[in-house]
Amino acid sequence: MASTLAYAVALAVPASRDLLVDDRAPDSVPDLAVRVLLVIPLHTVLLEELVFRGVVQGMVRRDHGVRAAVVVSSVLFGLWHLGSAGAALDGNEAVAGTVGSSVVTAALGMLAIVIATGLAGVVLALARERSGSLLAPAGLHWAANAAGTVATYVASR
Repeated sequence: MASTLAYAVALAVPASRDLLVDDRAPDSVPDLAVRVLLVIPLHTVLLEELVFRGVVQGMVRRDHGVRAAVVVSSVLFGLWHLGSAGAALDGNEAVAGTVGSSVVTAALGMLAIVIATGLAGVVLALARERSGSLLAPAGLHWAANAAGTVATYVASR
Protein backbone atom coordinates (compact mmCIF):
# COMPACT_ATOMS: atom_id res chain seq x y z
CA MET A 1 0.00 0.00 0.00
CA ALA A 2 0.94 3.62 -0.27
CA SER A 3 1.64 3.76 3.45
CA THR A 4 4.66 1.49 3.04
CA LEU A 5 6.14 3.87 0.47
CA ALA A 6 5.35 6.82 2.75
CA TYR A 7 7.21 5.15 5.62
CA ALA A 8 10.24 4.50 3.41
CA VAL A 9 10.31 8.11 2.21
CA ALA A 10 9.87 9.45 5.76
CA LEU A 11 12.79 7.32 6.94
CA ALA A 12 14.99 8.45 4.04
CA VAL A 13 14.31 12.18 4.46
CA PRO A 14 16.06 13.46 7.60
CA ALA A 15 13.51 16.25 8.18
CA SER A 16 10.64 13.75 8.41
CA ARG A 17 12.41 10.86 10.13
CA ASP A 18 11.73 12.25 13.62
CA LEU A 19 8.00 12.24 12.85
CA LEU A 20 8.20 8.43 13.00
CA VAL A 21 9.81 8.32 16.44
CA ASP A 22 7.25 6.81 18.79
CA ASP A 23 7.60 5.84 22.43
CA ARG A 24 5.48 2.75 21.63
CA ALA A 25 8.12 1.45 19.17
CA PRO A 26 9.58 -2.01 19.83
CA ASP A 27 12.52 -2.00 22.24
CA SER A 28 14.56 -4.76 20.59
CA VAL A 29 14.78 -6.99 17.54
CA PRO A 30 13.01 -9.86 19.37
CA ASP A 31 10.20 -7.48 20.38
CA LEU A 32 9.99 -6.26 16.78
CA ALA A 33 9.77 -9.85 15.53
CA VAL A 34 7.01 -10.74 18.01
CA ARG A 35 4.98 -7.71 16.99
CA VAL A 36 5.42 -8.20 13.24
CA LEU A 37 5.01 -11.97 13.18
CA LEU A 38 2.49 -12.56 15.98
CA VAL A 39 0.75 -9.48 17.39
CA ILE A 40 -0.02 -7.73 14.11
CA PRO A 41 -1.34 -10.82 12.30
CA LEU A 42 -3.53 -11.78 15.25
CA HIS A 43 -4.85 -8.27 15.64
CA THR A 44 -5.36 -7.47 11.95
CA VAL A 45 -6.66 -10.88 10.85
CA LEU A 46 -8.52 -12.19 13.87
CA LEU A 47 -9.99 -8.90 14.96
CA GLU A 48 -10.15 -6.14 12.39
CA GLU A 49 -10.41 -8.08 9.15
CA LEU A 50 -12.96 -10.55 10.47
CA VAL A 51 -15.06 -7.77 11.97
CA PHE A 52 -14.84 -5.03 9.35
CA ARG A 53 -14.35 -6.89 6.06
CA GLY A 54 -15.94 -10.16 7.14
CA VAL A 55 -18.95 -9.44 9.35
CA VAL A 56 -19.79 -5.75 8.77
CA GLN A 57 -19.01 -5.66 5.06
CA GLY A 58 -20.70 -9.00 4.47
CA MET A 59 -23.88 -8.07 6.33
CA VAL A 60 -24.21 -4.64 4.71
CA ARG A 61 -23.45 -6.07 1.24
CA ARG A 62 -26.16 -8.69 1.67
CA ASP A 63 -28.80 -6.10 2.61
CA HIS A 64 -27.67 -2.94 0.75
CA GLY A 65 -25.10 -3.83 -1.92
CA VAL A 66 -21.38 -3.50 -2.45
CA ARG A 67 -21.13 0.31 -2.46
CA ALA A 68 -22.88 0.66 0.89
CA ALA A 69 -20.81 -2.20 2.30
CA VAL A 70 -17.55 -0.52 1.29
CA VAL A 71 -18.64 2.85 2.72
CA VAL A 72 -20.04 1.54 6.01
CA SER A 73 -17.16 -0.83 6.75
CA SER A 74 -14.60 1.86 5.87
CA VAL A 75 -16.22 4.60 7.99
CA LEU A 76 -16.47 2.25 10.96
CA PHE A 77 -12.87 1.12 10.40
CA GLY A 78 -11.72 4.75 10.45
CA LEU A 79 -13.69 5.51 13.61
CA TRP A 80 -12.32 2.35 15.26
CA HIS A 81 -8.89 3.97 15.05
CA LEU A 82 -9.83 6.99 17.20
CA GLY A 83 -8.18 5.38 20.22
CA SER A 84 -4.97 4.50 18.46
CA ALA A 85 -4.95 7.96 16.82
CA GLY A 86 -4.81 9.61 20.23
CA ALA A 87 -2.09 7.25 21.40
CA ALA A 88 -0.06 7.86 18.24
CA LEU A 89 -0.20 11.62 18.72
CA ASP A 90 0.64 11.36 22.43
CA GLY A 91 3.62 9.12 21.74
CA ASN A 92 5.33 11.39 19.22
CA GLU A 93 7.10 14.52 20.46
CA ALA A 94 8.23 15.55 16.97
CA VAL A 95 4.64 15.75 15.75
CA ALA A 96 3.65 17.81 18.79
CA GLY A 97 6.67 20.05 18.21
CA THR A 98 5.77 20.49 14.55
CA VAL A 99 2.04 21.13 14.77
CA GLY A 100 1.69 22.07 18.43
CA SER A 101 -0.16 20.34 21.20
CA SER A 102 -3.37 22.34 21.53
CA VAL A 103 -6.77 20.70 21.68
CA VAL A 104 -7.48 21.93 18.15
CA THR A 105 -4.30 20.46 16.65
CA ALA A 106 -4.84 17.21 18.54
CA ALA A 107 -8.40 17.00 17.19
CA LEU A 108 -7.20 17.78 13.65
CA GLY A 109 -4.47 15.15 13.98
CA MET A 110 -6.97 12.56 15.15
CA LEU A 111 -9.32 13.52 12.32
CA ALA A 112 -6.48 13.12 9.80
CA ILE A 113 -5.66 9.66 11.17
CA VAL A 114 -9.31 8.59 11.11
CA ILE A 115 -9.68 9.83 7.51
CA ALA A 116 -6.47 8.07 6.46
CA THR A 117 -7.52 4.79 8.08
CA GLY A 118 -10.99 5.18 6.59
CA LEU A 119 -9.42 5.54 3.14
CA ALA A 120 -7.24 2.52 3.86
CA GLY A 121 -10.49 0.77 4.78
CA VAL A 122 -11.81 1.54 1.29
CA VAL A 123 -8.74 -0.10 -0.26
CA LEU A 124 -9.09 -3.12 2.03
CA ALA A 125 -12.84 -3.39 1.36
CA LEU A 126 -12.28 -3.26 -2.39
CA ALA A 127 -9.57 -5.91 -2.06
CA ARG A 128 -12.12 -8.07 -0.25
CA GLU A 129 -14.71 -7.52 -2.98
CA ARG A 130 -12.27 -8.08 -5.86
CA SER A 131 -10.66 -11.19 -4.39
CA GLY A 132 -13.76 -12.70 -2.80
CA SER A 133 -11.60 -13.56 0.21
CA LEU A 134 -10.40 -12.07 3.48
CA LEU A 135 -6.84 -13.13 2.65
CA ALA A 136 -6.16 -10.19 0.32
CA PRO A 137 -7.18 -7.41 2.74
CA ALA A 138 -5.57 -9.28 5.64
CA GLY A 139 -2.26 -9.47 3.77
CA LEU A 140 -2.39 -5.80 2.78
CA HIS A 141 -3.36 -4.78 6.31
CA TRP A 142 -0.54 -6.84 7.83
CA ALA A 143 1.97 -5.37 5.37
CA ALA A 144 0.96 -1.78 6.14
CA ASN A 145 1.03 -2.31 9.91
CA ALA A 146 4.29 -4.26 9.77
CA ALA A 147 5.90 -1.52 7.66
CA GLY A 148 4.80 1.09 10.19
CA THR A 149 6.13 -0.93 13.09
CA VAL A 150 9.49 -1.48 11.38
CA ALA A 151 9.68 2.21 10.44
CA THR A 152 9.03 3.38 14.02
CA TYR A 153 11.58 0.87 15.28
CA VAL A 154 14.24 2.13 12.85
CA ALA A 155 13.44 5.81 13.45
CA SER A 156 13.46 5.36 17.22
CA ARG A 157 17.01 3.93 17.27
